[in-house]
Amino acid sequence: MRGGCGIASDPSSQGSCNITCGNPGAGWYYNSGCVSKPCDVCGAGQFREGCGTDALFVSPGVCSHCPVPESGLFYDLNIAVGCNPQKCSDQPGCGTGNYRAECGDRSAGFCKSCDLPPHGYYLTGEGALTPDSCAYSNCNDLDPCAAGQYRKGCGDASNPQSMGACHTCDPPTPGWYYNAPSNDAGNATSCPTRSCLLESTCAPGWFRGGCGEDPQVHYDTIGSCTKCSPPPEGYYYVSDGGLVDDCTKIGCASTPQCETGYFRYDCGGAETPTTYGSCIACTPPIAGRFFTGHGYQNDSCPTEACSTAGECNAGEFRTNCGGQNNPTSDGFCKQCTAPLLPGNIWLTDGDFFDDCTQGPPPTTTTTTWR
Repeated sequence: MRGGCGIASDPSSQGSCNITCGNPGAGWYYNSGCVSKPCDVCGAGQFREGCGTDALFVSPGVCSHCPVPESGLFYDLNIAVGCNPQKCSDQPGCGTGNYRAECGDRSAGFCKSCDLPPHGYYLTGEGALTPDSCAYSNCNDLDPCAAGQYRKGCGDASNPQSMGACHTCDPPTPGWYYNAPSNDAGNATSCPTRSCLLESTCAPGWFRGGCGEDPQVHYDTIGSCTKCSPPPEGYYYVSDGGLVDDCTKIGCASTPQCETGYFRYDCGGAETPTTYGSCIACTPPIAGRFFTGHGYQNDSCPTEACSTAGECNAGEFRTNCGGQNNPTSDGFCKQCTAPLLPGNIWLTDGDFFDDCTQGPPPTTTTTTWR
């Protein structure tokens, strides 16, 4: 400082700067004589070095960088001064699927997308300070899709936060249907299948139609029993058709034969495709004829004339042969009912009537040869 200026012994003296001011104290320096001033404050991540520490306590010092902070800390240039680092984790969140990258020293870093999740997973939370720190969840833990569907786009590279949406799997192999949803996100061929043949079989004359064929219900229908096309006349169905309109049929001719005088009715065809029908009586034969066999599948039982049944003995007649009352009988011989007069014998039978001829026995002439 200036000393001896205008002293009593020499009032005209300007004195000289040869007296040192005292220490202004830590954080202060002299910038004009012995007038002290606080050391200027440096920005975040810097400290003032050498301020007021020289011999005359007049140096304002310089701003020097603070040591690099530990991982996860940085010097916030906006809100802090000196070597007082802030936590990177205290910065505003980056949002789901993002993390704070390159935070440290004097940078708060910036938000950046996290690494893609593993296949079958999607991002569900924000990360910390590393690209692999975002939380993710299993796509299979989402509400399951319907049978025959798979979850497409879950955790897709273009949108790793997406839960995706349910899509129908590719059509199954014919004869199979989807019986559950896929558990493998994003795979159109991964829906589990089951053979339509393993479903309950249909009754004879029916087949399982529409199994696994309806894209509107994701190919997961087991179909329904559907009538096979009518069999040809003279045939009937004995089993189902599996998955096609091709029920097994056999001919009505192979069914048990009906008794004489009967024919098989309602076997197969369009009206009764699954039954071999029943035996019903043929239309009675006309008088004087009787049935000798069955009519197969038509009202056409074969007949014979009662005259072929054989003649009766003299004094007898054939009765109960054929006609409406005895259609399958060739009748039997019965004694004529007229009384045999004394001395008469029966000369003829009565054919089919109670009208036998009687009379005296014929005489026998004996011829003598000489």
